[in-house]
Amino acid sequence: MIRLIFVTFCLVFCLFFTPPALAEITPVSSFTEAEIQQGEKIALDAFTATQEGDLEKAESLWTQLTQQFPQNPAVWNNRGNIRLSLNKADQAIADFNQAIEIIPNEVVPYLSRGIAYESQKQWGLAIADYNKVLEINPKEAMAYHNRG
Repeated sequence: MIRLIFVTFCLVFCLFFTPPALAEITPVSSFTEAEIQQGEKIALDAFTATQEGDLEKAESLWTQLTQQFPQNPAVWNNRGNIRLSLNKADQAIADFNQAIEIIPNEVVPYLSRGIAYESQKQWGLAIADYNKVLEINPKEAMAYHNRG
C-alpha cells in the first residue's frame, strides 16, 4: 500500500513537471535539440517503468536524467520518490534536498521529503517540511492532511 501511495505521488508530481519541462527548467542553450529529445524519451521510459512497477529500472532511468539534467528539480524529486518506494529513504531524502536546493520555493519536494521523514518515523522533521509547504502555499491541502 505504501509503495502504491509513493508511486501515485510520483505520477502526480509528473503533472507539474512533465517531460517537456526538462528543457524549460534547465537552460535550453546548454543542450542540443537531440539531448533534449533524448532526455524526454528517457523520462517517458521512466514513467512507463514506474507505471509497470519496474521501480529498479525507473530508478536507473531517473539517475541517467540527474546526470544529464542536474539542474532540473523534477528529475531529482522523481528519482527520490522511486527510491522511497524502494525503501531507500536516506537516498530519497538526499534527492529531495537536491530538488529543494534548485527550487526552494516549490512545495512538491518538501511534501516528498516530509513523506520520507515519516517513513523513518522522524515526525518533527516531517512536520517542519509540511509547515514549510504551508508557508509557501497556505492552501496546500496535502500538507494539512499529512501534518494532521
